[in-house]
Amino acid sequence: MNKIPSLVSQQPIQSPVPVLTQQLMNETNSHISLSENHDKKSVVKKKICSKSLFYPFMAWFLFIILTILYFIFVCPWYYHNVCEIIPFLHSLFIFYVGQNFLQSMYMDPGMYRPCPVNQHHDESQLKIETNLYSINKIDFDVSLCTNCFIVKPPRTHHCRNCGYCIDTMDHHCPWLCNCVGRRNYRFFLLFLFTLLIHINLTFICSLYLIIALRNNLNQAKVFISFILVFCTALLAGPVGGLFGLHIILVSKSITTFEQVTGKFMDVERTPFNRGIIQNWLRICCTSIIPRLNRYSTEDICEK
Repeated sequence: MNKIPSLVSQQPIQSPVPVLTQQLMNETNSHISLSENHDKKSVVKKKICSKSLFYPFMAWFLFIILTILYFIFVCPWYYHNVCEIIPFLHSLFIFYVGQNFLQSMYMDPGMYRPCPVNQHHDESQLKIETNLYSINKIDFDVSLCTNCFIVKPPRTHHCRNCGYCIDTMDHHCPWLCNCVGRRNYRFFLLFLFTLLIHINLTFICSLYLIIALRNNLNQAKVFISFILVFCTALLAGPVGGLFGLHIILVSKSITTFEQVTGKFMDVERTPFNRGIIQNWLRICCTSIIPRLNRYSTEDICEK
């Protein structure tokens, strides 16, 4: 009888399962390392933003302290000597100023969620699939954000302080510790406008009290009125200049970032300019876009 060949002497057949498992482990590890890198970058950005809390703290401190001094020392004199309704109306208006301040500070300016897939796997494909497109006969380059790993739509820029790509980014405001973008730009303009009115009203009322009590300047209310006149005179210039600048930018339909970088310097009219009336209606009267899934970049990244 022929002997049955020994199975031990034969070469073992390599199964494809370990190879596939190793590949999956490598892809998983690369994805985890990428996520860890992005988490580390997010932590760094949060630390940077936490260091910048000095500016919004000073803004709120000046706003609250000057308002309290105005209501304690100036408003009672107007209530008893001029008109009882003036302090009431001014107090309601100050609440509206604070509301716009909070919405500008805490509202999502239009952040894009970072792409959760491997950058090196999709970067070349994304650049090939989307290269150039034009808006009103002006070409735009499509770029891939190396931090968020997403294709940035027009007027979208990555903010180093916030750590996200911001839709129609105007600028990063240190006094708000937040970016001013497509979703909160309207409230930022309202905050500047109402704050400028509040500053001017405080200045006029305090100055009128000083003039009315010019024969008796030893009172505490007169001394506080001098302080309010001095502080509001210093604040009216920067706030009024900033609001005037944004009036010009909205009328031209251009952002602060585009103005500083000179992106449309060679163009007589920006491709987003629809005329002064339409530009202001788009800012003030259009509905606010939803916060999530506005432009789905995950579908592109998963291709």
